[in-house]
Amino acid sequence: MITEGVLRSSRYASKVRGRSYTIKLEALFAFPGRLWYWDDESPSVLGLHARTVDFDARRAYTIWEGQQAATLSVGDPTQEAWRLELMQAAELLETRWMQLHPVRTWLETKGKVTSLFVECKFKTARGGATAVFTLDAVTFLPKRVALTRPIYSTAPARAGAIPKYLDTVAHHDYEFSQYVDVNGIKMPAILQHHDDGLNYQENLQYQFNVDYDPKLFERGPRIEDGPQGWRKREK
Repeated sequence: MITEGVLRSSRYASKVRGRSYTIKLEALFAFPGRLWYWDDESPSVLGLHARTVDFDARRAYTIWEGQQAATLSVGDPTQEAWRLELMQAAELLETRWMQLHPVRTWLETKGKVTSLFVECKFKTARGGATAVFTLDAVTFLPKRVALTRPIYSTAPARAGAIPKYLDTVAHHDYEFSQYVDVNGIKMPAILQHHDDGLNYQENLQYQFNVDYDPKLFERGPRIEDGPQGWRKREK
């Protein structure tokens, strides 16, 4: 059973000035409302940085390589809540904090391949979202999911506020393959992104129920802690 701490390790290829390199991303999803990640995109100009977000406390810290200490981020950290929400909806499918509600199903056959489609609705911090899964007709494991989520809150705007009519919806298109067993749960080892302007393949590994350090979200991340900065330090 999945509880609070899910570690997601991602590797994917990129290029800078014709040189190939691997982007390394370690992300701790501390459900229901905390996120830590270590993002190493060196040698690109994006470099290396780490970040923690506590959505309930509305507190986020970021540190870049070369900085002495993490800085408290300015702005509304709840804008990143979609990272927790989409990970649960698209990859874990359901948790104690996120439930998908099927609204319709149908079959489609192309050549000799028959696929089952399931359309689901789910709630996000900014309003209702939709996920359309393509399932393998034999294993019923997801082969693909197309997600639509609101970028801006669907709550009524305050008096005098300028309505946000443009770019109000984000689309995500993920393709899954090479499922492996992780603590009795089938998880994809490969995730192909087909988002607008983004088409790349992630190689994934998961760890469930990891024993992370909750103080991390109070003090912020540290570069010297490395990609395992989520772990509890030995006393």
